Amino acid sequence: MSVGSDLKKAFQKVGVSFTVKRDSGNFSGEKLIYDIPTAKDAFSREVTLDATFQYDTIVIEGDILELVDGRRVLVAHKTPDVFQDAVVTNESVLFKCNVTNGTIERQSGERDPQTYQLAPSWEIIKSNVNSVLIEVGGNQLSDREELGLVSVSKLEMFIPSGENLQVLDRFQAFSGEYYKVDVLKKHIYPNILVAELSQDTR
Repeated sequence: MSVGSDLKKAFQKVGVSFTVKRDSGNFSGEKLIYDIPTAKDAFSREVTLDATFQYDTIVIEGDILELVDGRRVLVAHKTPDVFQDAVVTNESVLFKCNVTNGTIERQSGERDPQTYQLAPSWEIIKSNVNSVLIEVGGNQLSDREELGLVSVSKLEMFIPSGENLQVLDRFQAFSGEYYKVDVLKKHIYPNILVAELSQDTR
């Protein structure tokens, strides 16, 4: 029996149950092991978990996982750990979702029957969106602050790429809290979009 198979049995005994949440359906039955990062920077402490999956896991980057205690996490990356030319585990970093019921909305113009002018309206593209919303810049995530440095902060959101988010969309993170999608970065993490957001006053 391979090392990967032996470790898989150990995962079933000591691991944490989770469910993979996909539009095509949910999957369960696997377990993972996670550690709380010991890094000093605030981003690692507050947002990430180090995790290990079994050698033949169905989990891929960009998946949303729901842990047995109800917490949801976004799989940021997955790297095979190889021993004697065979994968024995998969090492991963998970981002803890602080938005679990977000809504993506897209603007569509409708003409006012009185003035014939375009009146903006919003169409819901996707509901129940899970994502990670953080404030970056301005030393928000740093333990050191240089004297004389002007602090400029912005909001960034990590979201699975399959959610069909586009520039100029409106994202409702919480009830009545709206953000405009200003920039999309598509190639930082596999299957994950990084969106720069600003308050939406449209």
